[in-house]
Amino acid sequence: MASVRRVWRAAKRGASYVNRSIALRGGDRVPFHPVCEYPRSGGTWLCRMIADCLDLPFPQNPVLPCGFPCVLHTHWPFDARFRRAVYLVRDGRDVMVSALFDQFRRVHEEPGLRPVLCGLDEGIDAPVPTDDDVRRILPAFIEKEFRRPFGTRVNWAAHVLGWWAPDERPGVVFVRYEDLRRDCRGTLTRVVTAYAGREIDPWRIEMAVEKFSMERATGRRPGEEARGAFIRKGIVGDWRTHFTAEAAAVFDRSGGTALRRLGYAGPVDAGVDGHRERGAAGAGAARPGPDAPACLLDARASTGRWTGDDDGPGG
Repeated sequence: MASVRRVWRAAKRGASYVNRSIALRGGDRVPFHPVCEYPRSGGTWLCRMIADCLDLPFPQNPVLPCGFPCVLHTHWPFDARFRRAVYLVRDGRDVMVSALFDQFRRVHEEPGLRPVLCGLDEGIDAPVPTDDDVRRILPAFIEKEFRRPFGTRVNWAAHVLGWWAPDERPGVVFVRYEDLRRDCRGTLTRVVTAYAGREIDPWRIEMAVEKFSMERATGRRPGEEARGAFIRKGIVGDWRTHFTAEAAAVFDRSGGTALRRLGYAGPVDAGVDGHRERGAAGAGAARPGPDAPACLLDARASTGRWTGDDDGPGG
């Protein structure tokens, strides 16, 4: 089974590479509709709604290149040759918390992926970490994610800063996850109308929002958590539950500039006062020692800039 999964991941990477090459070289002649995001920003949800509104297929996790008009869910870094795309951004602090739970879920389902956690799961027997586990390991996890991001070639700061220039890229429609959560119908209407260049029937928007709501997909309302599920909680600002002052400081070193440039409220550690003493003291915080995996030792020295040699396992 492990070998089958490896082949499947390799096929996904190959399909993503070919699709990206076609999209970059084909320009407007290519019927691809890429929705790009940094992983764990809500891209699957947005892709499903856009595809439904435009009456297009959404081939999720394709293992072969796509040769037909479709919506593509991608984690591609920005390239000036992209003619049209939708770019989805989310508060990087929420992304880190979501990524931590997601990687534990993946490792539980596929133990062969355990190295991506760089030993941070040591001593955690449950398939998902507790709140105390998260607060203990989150600073080191954030460092790891900025040095060796999982699922994309560049870290969160490099990814969002590479894409985010709304005044300079008329072919790219920019959208925030937080706006989709605040006003899904209004935000989706703006995105689809701007991307398609035409008005979309309001009933299609309404149907897409309802069809792919968290309630319909999971039977839970946003905020009702199911740890170990792909759709875990679906809310804005969950980082405040888990960030300590130490985690905030670690994030600020590598992602604070990007966070502020995107207009997210600062300072980075706002909302973590309840954990400040615990974080400042570093009580039980996971820190890489001399025998720690190389990826964590590298992360300690990382500036958060991508040097081109870090390749996550996804597209």
